[in-house]
Amino acid sequence: MSRVSPVQTSFNGGEISRRLSARIDQGIYAVALEEMTGFAPLLEGPAEAMPGTIVVEPAAGPCRLFRFEYNTTQGHVVEASAGKFRVFTNDALIVDASGNPVEVASSYSWADVQALRTHQSYDVMYCLLRTRAPMQFRRDGATAFSFAPLALKDGPFDDRNDDKSLRVSASALTGAVTLSATSPIFAATDVGSLFQMEAEDFGDIPAWEPGITVTQGQLLTFGERVYRVVGLGAGGRTGGLQPVHTEGVEWDGVGRGQDINEKDAGGVQLEYVHDRIGILRITGFTDASTVSATVLRHLPFSATTGNYEYHGGYWGGAGWTEFVPSGAAYAYGTWRWRFGAFSDTRGWPEAACVWNERLWLAKDQVVYGSAAADLLNFSTFNELGELTNDMALTVRLPDPNPVLHMVGEDRLLILTAKGMHALGPGGAATGIGPNNRRIDPVPSRGAAAVAPVELDGRAIYIGRSGRRVHEASSAPQSADPAQDLNRYARHIAPEGTRLVALASQQLPLNHLWALRSDGTLWCAVYVPEEQALGWARRTLAAGMAARSICTITDPNGVNDQLWIAAEFDGAWFVLRMAPWREDGDSAAGAIMLDMALSRDGAPVDSLVHPHLKSRRIEVVADGAWYTLATDPTGRFTLPEAASNVIAGLPFAARMVGMPIEAGGDNGPARGKMARIGTAWVELEKARGLRFGEAASPLEDIEGLSTDSTMDEGFALESGFVAFDAIGDFTRRPRLCVERVAPFPATVLAWCATLEVSQR
Repeated sequence: MSRVSPVQTSFNGGEISRRLSARIDQGIYAVALEEMTGFAPLLEGPAEAMPGTIVVEPAAGPCRLFRFEYNTTQGHVVEASAGKFRVFTNDALIVDASGNPVEVASSYSWADVQALRTHQSYDVMYCLLRTRAPMQFRRDGATAFSFAPLALKDGPFDDRNDDKSLRVSASALTGAVTLSATSPIFAATDVGSLFQMEAEDFGDIPAWEPGITVTQGQLLTFGERVYRVVGLGAGGRTGGLQPVHTEGVEWDGVGRGQDINEKDAGGVQLEYVHDRIGILRITGFTDASTVSATVLRHLPFSATTGNYEYHGGYWGGAGWTEFVPSGAAYAYGTWRWRFGAFSDTRGWPEAACVWNERLWLAKDQVVYGSAAADLLNFSTFNELGELTNDMALTVRLPDPNPVLHMVGEDRLLILTAKGMHALGPGGAATGIGPNNRRIDPVPSRGAAAVAPVELDGRAIYIGRSGRRVHEASSAPQSADPAQDLNRYARHIAPEGTRLVALASQQLPLNHLWALRSDGTLWCAVYVPEEQALGWARRTLAAGMAARSICTITDPNGVNDQLWIAAEFDGAWFVLRMAPWREDGDSAAGAIMLDMALSRDGAPVDSLVHPHLKSRRIEVVADGAWYTLATDPTGRFTLPEAASNVIAGLPFAARMVGMPIEAGGDNGPARGKMARIGTAWVELEKARGLRFGEAASPLEDIEGLSTDSTMDEGFALESGFVAFDAIGDFTRRPRLCVERVAPFPATVLAWCATLEVSQR
C-alpha cells in the first residue's frame, strides 16, 4: 500500500472526451475534468459556478435572436419570428409611447427565419435568403426600426452573352420600353431584375477630333461616349480640349476670338448623350422573347432597331434651348447583353459582409464587391467609362461549393462547405480592386451553415459536420491547419445532434458559447497564447431548451451579455444570462436560477412569478434559501418577509475529476484499487456545495439542506475545507463538487490523499 497526494490547481482544461480518459501522459489530463456541468473554466484556472437566466419577455413565438449593435452603448437584440421583428435594448423590450411593443412587420415565415443569414454594419442589418430579395433592417431612431429593400445601383451582372446570333433590341432608348429577343431568354421570374445592353459599335457616328468643322446637332464619339453638338463657336470647328463629361453640356474650346494666326478659335458646345452601357429594370413579362422594362441608364443607339431620332437641349440663361433632332440608323440591336446577377430566376445573395469600405455579396461560387466607399454601387466602370481600382469587382472562387459565410479580417475570409479562401489585394501598392486582387486557399475543414463569430480578433466557425468548432486563419495553404477547438472534447455534439449556433462573450471572462440542437449550451474558455482551452456544458432547468443565442454589450457598455431564446412548457421566452461574478465581487444579489424573477425593494411576504405557475420553485430571499410552491396564478408566500427576492428553477452544476493518477510504489496508480483517505477543496466565496468521492455519497460543505428554514443565509466559505474517509476502494477514484443550492461558488483547487494497493 502506498500513499500519494496529487493536487489539481487548474480546471481550465474543462470536460474532456471519454477517449482521452486514459491519456495520463498528456498535459491536458492534469487540468481536465471527466464532467463539468454548470461550472465554467476560467483562464486563471479556477472553476466558476455559471450564473442563472432572467426572463426578459415572453417571445412572440418560435424565434431566432440576432445581435444588432451600433456601438457599445447602443446594443440591441433582434427577435425574429414569423411575420414580425421585435427589438430589445437596455435589458428590456422596446415599447412605444403607449407601452405597446415596437413590432416591425416582415414577410418572413418561420421557415424563412430559420434559414435567414444576416450581417450587421452600423445601423443596418442585411437580411439574406437564396429565395428572396435581400432586405435591410434599419435602425431609424431610438425606438424606430423598418425594413427596406436592398436597392443596388448599376449591378452586379452575370457574365455577358457570347452567342452573336442571340440578339436583344429595345423599342426606345429612354423611359418605358419593350425588349425583344431573337430567342426565348426571358422568364416571368425576371420581373424586377436588372438587364444590361452594351453598344456593339458606333459605326454610324463619326469620332470627335480637334479642329474639325461640325454642324449643329451632329453626333460625335470620344472615349466610347456619344456627344451632340449643340452650340457652335465663331469658327464652327471643334476645340482642342477632349470631352470627358458624362452629363450636361460643356465647351471643348474657347469658341470665340482668334488664334495667333488670326483665325477664329475652335470650340463647340457638346451635350453628353450616352456611353456604351445602358441599364434597364424588367417590369413586365409578355412571353419568353418579349418583356417590358424601364431604362435606368440611357441605352446606346445600337440597342434599337431602325432609325432613331434624338431630341435634346439644355437649360441656358434664356431658358430651355432645344436643338434640331439628330439621327442614327441601326437595324440589329445587340448581342452584348447580360442579366442582373440577382433575381427570382437566378437566385439571390446568401451571404454579405462589409469589409474594406465595400459591401460584399455572395451567391453560389461568386463574390461581388461594391465600389469603394459606395456600398450600394455595383457599377464596373466609373463616370468616364474607365475600369479603375475603386469600382465594383466580381470574383469567382476556384470551388464548386456555394459561399456560406464571409468574415472580414486583414483579408476577406470566404467559407464554403469544402474549404476557405482569402481574398485580398494582389500587391501592396494599392488596395483591393478590379485591377489588384488575389484569392488564395487557406487551411480549413469546411463550414456549416452557422454564422461565425469573433473572439479576441479570431474568427470561429462550426465545421460542415456540425460537430466541430474551428478557428479560421487567413494564413496561406502551407501554414499549419486551422485550429480544432474541440479536439479534446469530441463528445460535445454526439451522434444525432449538431451545433447550431455560436456566440462570443469576450468580456468579462473570455468565453465562447455553442448551442447544441437538443437545447444544451456549451461554454469554452479559449486563450491560445496562455494554452487555455476547455469546454463545459450548461443545461438549462428541467423542461427548458435553448433554441437561439447571441451576445450584446450590457447597458453600461462594459461586459458582454448572453441572450437566449428558450422553449419551456410549450412556450418561447427571451432570456438573458445574469452577470458573471468577477474576482473581488460580492455574492449579494447573484442570480443562480433559471427563468429567474428578481425583485429588490421594500420587504414583502409574497410575490407572483407569472411564468412559473403551479410549480415547485427555489427562492433566495435576503440570502436565505427556500423551496416553495406557486399557486395557479404563480404566487408564492415567503416564510419571512424579505427585500431582495430571487425566484426560479434550479439547474445542474457538478464537477467530476479525472481518475486520480499520481503513481505508486510499483508504477502508475491507474487501474489499481485505491481509496481516498482524506481530501480537501479550496474555495473562494462559495455556498451551497457538496464534496466527496464521485461514486460515494457527497457531504455538505456547510451543512445546508433544501428543507432548511432560516432567517439569514450561511456565511460564504473561503479557504480550505478538509474531509476524512470520503470513499471506498475503487479502480476509478475521482473527486466531485456539486452545487445543490442557488448560490455563487468558485472552486480554486482540490487534493486527495490516495491509498493505492499493489494490485
